[in-house]
Amino acid sequence: MIEVAVVGCGTIGRAHALAWSEIKEVKLGYLIDLNINRAKKLSSEGNAIALSDISDIPNSTKIVSVATPPSSHFSIVKKLLSMNKHVFCEKPLTTTYKEGRILEKIALQKGLKLGVGFKMRYEPIFIKAKQLIGKLGRIYQVQTHKIQSIPNKPWISETGAMLELSVHDFDLVHFILNVKPRKIKSVLFSKRLGWEKPDGFQIEILYEKGIMGSLCGLYTENITWTGRDFSMWIAGENGYLQVDRFDRIVLHTQKIEEFKFDINHSPNTFILELKEFLDCVIHNKKEPITPEDANLTTWIVCESERMADDRNIIY
Repeated sequence: MIEVAVVGCGTIGRAHALAWSEIKEVKLGYLIDLNINRAKKLSSEGNAIALSDISDIPNSTKIVSVATPPSSHFSIVKKLLSMNKHVFCEKPLTTTYKEGRILEKIALQKGLKLGVGFKMRYEPIFIKAKQLIGKLGRIYQVQTHKIQSIPNKPWISETGAMLELSVHDFDLVHFILNVKPRKIKSVLFSKRLGWEKPDGFQIEILYEKGIMGSLCGLYTENITWTGRDFSMWIAGENGYLQVDRFDRIVLHTQKIEEFKFDINHSPNTFILELKEFLDCVIHNKKEPITPEDANLTTWIVCESERMADDRNIIY
């Protein structure tokens, strides 16, 4: 039985705690939050011990999930790695590319596993999209669109739409097409909400294999989240693939094929990603989603911010 802990006892931390509790090979031993009352409240749902300081996590704990606000990830993960813990961190791994590379190197040097929570890879619709992509032949273009309501998170203004809303989208492009980003060609940002970071964006990007990309995301005022918040359109020499989360894929080549998905029967992707991370720890395998994977998404954010100035920001 492997002992695990969860740092951060908000909505996502609770999802991690419940997911770990469903995995028979582990024991959820500790729940840690700066707000000890929040940790105690979550611990009352099971048998885990509430703590307020990660330094108090004992040596017996081998794996720690991190589900805190993004700006805290770097310092928390770095501390946990220094304590010789395998770490599974929610996306984004860090808020800067430089910090992500530091954590990647520390984990490698210490022989520890560092996984990242890009759980959309485990949704059946995107697994199917990856299976179908070969039918398009050579890929020429990819477009992504994400829209959600403005989240009620106190730290969202310092994180913004790219890091909080759309790093999943960036990762899905890399996952489905098996490519890496090469160059940001142009950037448009929205800062109409007065945030430190963009509340919307449109990026033109060049990927490996000469693939042209257009990535868009937006927080907006009046929309209800139903799960259908993201679409992806991929064009190749044989046709196109349209992916509408959660419920539909259209493949148009010499004929039109439609694949349907039921949101009500979607698996718990928190359990799936944590089980696979656990397996990589037990059997000393490569992380299913690596720090390098995470850092590629953060590179897109940081490079786009570097290129932005008042000429391409909408206020």
